[in-house]
Amino acid sequence: MKNVILISHGTLAYGMHSILDMFAGKKEEIKSLCLEDGMSTDEFKTKFIELLTTLDKTQEILLFTDILGGSPFSTAVELLSEKKLFEKTSIFNGMNAPMCLTAVLSKDSMNKQELEKIILDDG
Repeated sequence: MKNVILISHGTLAYGMHSILDMFAGKKEEIKSLCLEDGMSTDEFKTKFIELLTTLDKTQEILLFTDILGGSPFSTAVELLSEKKLFEKTSIFNGMNAPMCLTAVLSKDSMNKQELEKIILDDG
């Protein structure tokens, strides 16, 4: 079972998580976190650390983010590297519903390379 993490500015990741729940059913391995208006990057960092503690660290991670190089992306990459999880992580930016839904529905039936290709094709 692969972990799926959705991160964004505003509330995009929460909305995407809601869409995935509707189409694929609620799944424990899907997590979302948003850098909301008025939230500091330090607060986001603390919440992302808490999110990481809920993951099965033996499994791969599929990280979806809204903007490459944005604060949520940069914070997540920094922490995944610190926690020695970066090597197990595939990162996708510009998340949209088709790519996230494909990831959730196909994540446990394909190897990493096949999954990355199909996610990018659908994105």
